[in-house]
Amino acid sequence: MRKYGWVVLILLVVSLGASVSAQYPTDNYFTYYDCSLNVVGTRNRTCGGYVYTSGAQSGAYLFREWYYCDGDGYMSQWYYWNGSSWTAFSGPPGPNC
Repeated sequence: MRKYGWVVLILLVVSLGASVSAQYPTDNYFTYYDCSLNVVGTRNRTCGGYVYTSGAQSGAYLFREWYYCDGDGYMSQWYYWNGSSWTAFSGPPGPNC
């Protein structure tokens, strides 16, 4: 009987965990560029909390876009890598470092 109790408990926890997903207020797109403004990587975090990445997650420049999940707006920001962190600036950048 104890064995079945554990099985039921595990199935309950797994089923609850599968149905709960993080809800974020924005859908975020990150595009990473090298010094010549070639795309070297991308990252997307969806409103449902899923993350998709492609290529390098670093570079000389970063362009971030936010789309509000409720459809209520859009924002964007350019950043450059200062050697230790991303620093916001008005962009777009020129192809130089």
